[in-house]
Amino acid sequence: MIIDRTARVVPPRYPNRDVRSRIGDALGKADDADLLAAYLWVQEVSIGREACTALRRQRDALRKNLEKLNNLKKLTLSWAHLGLYSG
Repeated sequence: MIIDRTARVVPPRYPNRDVRSRIGDALGKADDADLLAAYLWVQEVSIGREACTALRRQRDALRKNLEKLNNLKKLTLSWAHLGLYSG
């Protein structure tokens, strides 16, 4: 198999010669179905990572909002205790 280095997706060039040899052997034995399956698996992982990152951002934003609300609640209770708020 000849790797087209100008393609949109190419395998990385590993600095270690033994790793390059093993990867080259594996690629040489892979057929089109193997390569397509590997590509699709990588895409699934990429999509999953993006979703996880988005969920983590939402979680962090929610935690900040809950902390702000809790601080406002404490402030309101202290004002009520001083007779400055009756809401």
